[in-house]
Formats: sequence, C-alpha cells, structure tokens
Amino acid sequence: MPTTDEDRIVDVLDEAECRRLLGTAGIGRLGFTDGALPAIVPVSFALHDGSVLIPGRLGNRIVDAVRRTVVVLGVDAYDGETRTGWGVTVVGPSRVVSDPAHVLAHDRLGLLSPPSGPGRCYIAVQIGLLSGWRMRLPAVLPSAGPVVTGYPAQA
Repeated sequence: MPTTDEDRIVDVLDEAECRRLLGTAGIGRLGFTDGALPAIVPVSFALHDGSVLIPGRLGNRIVDAVRRTVVVLGVDAYDGETRTGWGVTVVGPSRVVSDPAHVLAHDRLGLLSPPSGPGRCYIAVQIGLLSGWRMRLPAVLPSAGPVVTGYPAQA
C-alpha cells in the first residue's frame, strides 16, 4: 500500500481552523516519554482557556510520566473510503492539576466526565505549537505526485 495518495491534495491549516477541528473531537493520542522511551496512548480531552484538559488519576503511570514535560497530542479524522481527512497536532508543556478546588472547578465546566473517587486530576497541556493538515480530493486529478498547498514556494 503506498504511503502517499498521488491523487489527493494536502492543505496546511491555519491556527483558527486547527482550533475549530480540535473542538470537534473528543479523543486523541497523547505522546510522551515513559522511562526514556516514546509512548502514545488514546485519551479523552477537551479544550479550555488555551489548554487541552485530559482527565486522570494521581499515581497513574501516564500522569506521573507527563508531569512538567513537553507532550504532543494528535487528533485526526480520516475517511478510508474516500481517503480524505484531517489531522491536528498540539505540542506544549504539561502540568497536573490535582488541587481539589481546581479539579472541582474543571468538573463544573462539564467538558469531560472525570474519573470518580479520590486522586482525580487533570493533565493540562498548554497549546504551544499548533499545526494541521487536510487531505482532500482535487477538482481535477493531478498528473504526477501529491500537491501540498500552504507552504512557501521553493527556489
């Protein structure tokens, strides 16, 4: 199976469209370092005040691994039949919100269904770098190679 679709156009998304698309999804993949090795896990998330909030529980291996580190969140949607879709990547510093008053305040926002019981927390990822792409069908099929739009022309 080829790794690129020569009959598709890839558009680079602006920040506003990346944020809009992030708001349409509730599941993404959190990338981080765990014991000096890369790790990627599915997570539920919500956007709030320039951050991505991910529910967690204190003592959880993921929560412990991401505390005060730079992480990545990948979110996408892809139609396998038409081979079109989009992807958004967030890179930023993370912190664990574990103060009960702050956790309760985040709960009251109603953005996520946090785990119940003691040790509830949120992983807050500040949106630092934000990038995205959309793969679409061209109006007319190109004759050679994929077309990428949104990047400056190369000399």
